[in-house]
Amino acid sequence: MKHFVQLLVGTVQKKKMNTKSILLLFSSVIFLNIRSFAQIVLPPPPPKEVKPIAKDIVDSKKLSLIKTVLTQTRIIEQKKEAFEKYIEYNLKYQNESFPKGYWEEVKKSINTDTLENDLIIVYSKHYTTLELKKLIKFYKTNFGKKVMEVTPILNTEVNSYSGVWQSNLMYRIYGKMKNN
Repeated sequence: MKHFVQLLVGTVQKKKMNTKSILLLFSSVIFLNIRSFAQIVLPPPPPKEVKPIAKDIVDSKKLSLIKTVLTQTRIIEQKKEAFEKYIEYNLKYQNESFPKGYWEEVKKSINTDTLENDLIIVYSKHYTTLELKKLIKFYKTNFGKKVMEVTPILNTEVNSYSGVWQSNLMYRIYGKMKNN
C-alpha cells in the first residue's frame, strides 16, 4: 500500500493535476482499496460447522449428571456473565451511538444452549458416570462449595499474574535480542 501511494503521488506530481482531480483520484483509489482490502484480508464467514448434539452421543443418565454438575458449578452462568460484561464494555461504553434499549435487547438475545451442548460433550469425554457422581457429592460438601466459590476468583487472579509474568518475560527476551 505504501508503494502504491508513493506511485500515485509521483503520478500526480508529474501530471500537475488540479486539486479537484487529485481528490477524485485519491477518493476513488481509497474506495477501491478498501473494497479490495476487505475482499483480500477479511476471511470469509466460517462454514456452518456440524457439531455433535450431546443428547445424541451421551447416554441419558450421564447427560443428567453432567447437567447437574454444570448447574452446581454455575459455569454456564459465569461464562454468560463474563461475556455480557465484555460486550457491555466494548459496545456500550466504547460506542455510545447505539439506540436506547439496544444493549438490553442484546443481553436478551444471548443464548447459552450451544455452550451447554459443547460443555456436556467435553465433560462426557473427561469424566465417567461414577466420577460425575463423586463430583456432585464433592460439590455438596462445605469444601466443595468453597472450591466452587473461589475457583473463578483464582482463575482471574492467576490469569492476571501470569499475564504480567509473560509480559515481563517477553520484554526481557526482546531486550536481549535487541542488544545482540
